[in-house]
Amino acid sequence: MSLEAIRKITDTEQSYQQKKEEAIAAAQKLVIEAERGGKLHLEKAKAQAESEARGLLKEAERKAAIHAGELMKEAEIRCEDLRKTAEERLEKVVGMVVERIVSV
Repeated sequence: MSLEAIRKITDTEQSYQQKKEEAIAAAQKLVIEAERGGKLHLEKAKAQAESEARGLLKEAERKAAIHAGELMKEAEIRCEDLRKTAEERLEKVVGMVVERIVSV
């Protein structure tokens, strides 16, 4: 083989090795950028999910407060009805007791 042919082969091998190293570096850079992009996307999605969860929790608390208020109103009405019924019965019982005492 001539010296010129050996030089061409050596240059070609060096060029190939350099291109291979550049390709590896570019691939590693792409992987790093993809990981960064993925992490950013994940963090954005996580923040959005947390925000939505806080919103849902606030809405649930608001609805629960409204429902609790309605239940309290209903309980107050029932208590008032029971109190009125008890007072009516008390009046009847007092009347019956007085009637028995008077008739004795």
